[in-house]
Amino acid sequence: MLALIAEAVATVGSIVGILLINHRRRSGFLWWVVADVLWVPILASRELWGAAGLFAFYTVLAVHGWVKWGKEVSR
Repeated sequence: MLALIAEAVATVGSIVGILLINHRRRSGFLWWVVADVLWVPILASRELWGAAGLFAFYTVLAVHGWVKWGKEVSR
């Protein structure tokens, strides 16, 4: 049951993140980080190592986006 809740939260977080990014809201990256961090163990527990690695990399990209957008705003 806990895994199902984590998967639902990760799914909603991913969707909210992309919607916010599409509306040029920097906070979308934070939603993506949380969602991606949840996806990694969900996928790893199913031994979907490639997908888990992909979401780990997405986490790095979301952090990079957060930092990059923050620097552009302060210019």
